[in-house]
Amino acid sequence: MSLSDDWIDKDFAFYAGERSYWTFRLTAIAKSTLVELFHHGYESFGDDAHQILEDYEIGWDNKHLKKLREIIELDQSGN
Repeated sequence: MSLSDDWIDKDFAFYAGERSYWTFRLTAIAKSTLVELFHHGYESFGDDAHQILEDYEIGWDNKHLKKLREIIELDQSGN
């Protein structure tokens, strides 16, 4: 599953109209699931791509992955 994100419109007027993309890939492995999250599309920012990616990543942590794990574990337990 992939989705686009226009967060830059809201916070950084200089980059208005540019988008980045998130792709979630779920892969079954035995009785588990490998979850991969790709944040891409920064090449559209040209020479500023590296700095923009670093600025964006400062706000990330693993809360979203912990919540996803909680949802999956609840579903597997039948609750």
